[in-house]
Amino acid sequence: MTAKKKAKKKEILTPTIARRDKVAAKLRAICLKLPEVTEGVSFGNIAFKAGKRPFVVLDRYKGVDCIFLYVDPGLRGELLRDKRFFAAPYDPREKGLCRTLSALDWKQMMGLILFSYRSVALARMLAALDAKKKP
Repeated sequence: MTAKKKAKKKEILTPTIARRDKVAAKLRAICLKLPEVTEGVSFGNIAFKAGKRPFVVLDRYKGVDCIFLYVDPGLRGELLRDKRFFAAPYDPREKGLCRTLSALDWKQMMGLILFSYRSVALARMLAALDAKKKP
């Protein structure tokens, strides 16, 4: 590869990497505040786990950076009508979706992340979460 092609490739990747880093930092700030959440790696991607179960994964599928999470079955159809969401190809039970990183609405994402966490968390984790909310 010529020096010119390498520079062009670096130019293309840098904004994507910078965006992923920003999203990863925001996900850390949200997810690691939840009871017993750890950050790890799943298939080469940053994953946030409640106990042993991942509930948010910063993923890349077919060249598209995205966030995988579990969603409320009642919202799934509505979310899929938004072009920024797509069915996770590795979720045969159709409980999760992927959300592209474009125009992230962090208020909406907070609700989706919390639902995803509640979907996989153990009873003691949920009790700890609910105890945090009480005055």
